[in-house]
Amino acid sequence: MGLFIFNIKPTVTLSSYKRTVTYGVEEPLTCEVSKFYPESLTIKWYKTSSASGNRTALDKAYNSETIRNLDGTYSANSVIFIKPSSMEEDGDVYSCTVRDTTFNIDQDVHLKLSVEPPKLSKITTEEDMIHMYRLRLSCKMSYFKPKTLRISLYVKREGDSERQLITFCKYQPSSDEEELEDFPSRSNTMDAGLKILNQEKLLLWHSCQCNIYVTPDLKRDNGAELTLEVEHPSLHSPILESYNLEIREDYLRLSPIEVSQQPRHGENITLTCHINTFKWKDLNVTWKKDNLLLKNSAEVISIDREVYDHSYVHDLEEKREGGTYITSSSLKFRVKARTDNGSQYICEVHHAGGRKMMTYTLNTDVTGLSGRSSNSDDGFSSTSQTDELEEDGTPSELSSISDEMRNLVK
Repeated sequence: MGLFIFNIKPTVTLSSYKRTVTYGVEEPLTCEVSKFYPESLTIKWYKTSSASGNRTALDKAYNSETIRNLDGTYSANSVIFIKPSSMEEDGDVYSCTVRDTTFNIDQDVHLKLSVEPPKLSKITTEEDMIHMYRLRLSCKMSYFKPKTLRISLYVKREGDSERQLITFCKYQPSSDEEELEDFPSRSNTMDAGLKILNQEKLLLWHSCQCNIYVTPDLKRDNGAELTLEVEHPSLHSPILESYNLEIREDYLRLSPIEVSQQPRHGENITLTCHINTFKWKDLNVTWKKDNLLLKNSAEVISIDREVYDHSYVHDLEEKREGGTYITSSSLKFRVKARTDNGSQYICEVHHAGGRKMMTYTLNTDVTGLSGRSSNSDDGFSSTSQTDELEEDGTPSELSSISDEMRNLVK
C-alpha cells in the first residue's frame, strides 16, 4: 500500500535572527525550508536598508538541491554571505522569502544586522603624571581596513566651554610592521604629540597603537580632559576616548648629610646626601666647599659625576622605593686639618621640583691646625643642617654666618 501525503506547508527558519558582524567580516546566513509537500516552491532573499527603507533583491544566493525525507516530505536550504562594508549597514534587515506555489502564499523570516565598528581601546598609562614631566599614554585602534584614519587630539580644561585641538594626523596603514610615524603638536595649546605604530595585520584588518606624549602643567592642565577622536570611512560618526589629567606636583626632599665616621685628620670619610623625588631624570647635584673664615672661598668640587678637584670622589646611586626615586650622592675624601678647618660642605640640588641644599660643617680647635691628632678625636666636631637657596644662590642662614666669621677674622 503506497504512502499518501496531503499538501503540507513548509517550515521556514533562519540560522540566526539577530547577528552582530564585525565591519568587513564575511559571515554566512542560512535559510532552512523543511517538511513541505509537494516539491514546488521558490526561495528569494531581500535586504531592507535601515537608512533609506528601500528593499532590494539579493541575487547572489547559494540554493541546495531539494532533498526527499524518509516521510516523503521535502527539505531545502539557501545560503547568502553577509559582509558589511560600512557602519551605515547597521540595522539593515535581511529577509528570506519562501513562496509555496501550491498554496500561493509567501513566508518571510528576518534577520536584523548589527555591525560592530572598528574599536578604540581605553587610554591608559603606566607612568606617574608629574608636573612638567613628559608622559606617555597609549590606546589601540583595532579591526579597520587599510583606509585612511584621521586621528585628532583635543584638550578641554576646567572652565573651557569648548575643547581645543592640539594636533591631528591622517594615517594610512602600510605593509611595513613596526613603522613609527610622529605627529607633533600643531598649536601652542599644549606641549603634546602623537606617534602611530603599525602593530598587527590580521587577514584584511589592521590594528595600530597610538601613543600620546604630553608634558602637563599643574597650574593649567590639572583636571583637564584629553580626548582622542578617530574618523574612518566605515564609521557613521567619529569614535572617542577621553582621559582626565590628575597631575601631581613633583617634590624634592633632601636628607641630612650623613658622615661615615667621626672625621679625623688624615683619614678617609664619606659624606652622603639622600635625595627623594618622583622622578630622577633632570636631577643636577653639585658639591661645594666653602671656608667660612675666608671671603669668596666657595669652591665647586663636582657637578653630577664630573669632579673638578681630584682629591675627591663623587658617586651617584639611584634606586626606586615605592612611588619615589632615591638618589644617593656620596662625596669621598681624606680629611686635612689645615684646609678643612672651618669649611662647610654643601650639597646643592637643582630639580623640576625645586632647588635645595644641605650643608655639613667641619670645625676644629686651633691646636688641630698642626695636622696632628689630639686626644679628643683630633678636635673635630660636625653639624648638619638644611637650607633652601635664596634667589642669589646663597643659603638663607649661611650668608649671616659667613659675615660674622669674617668679622672675627678682621
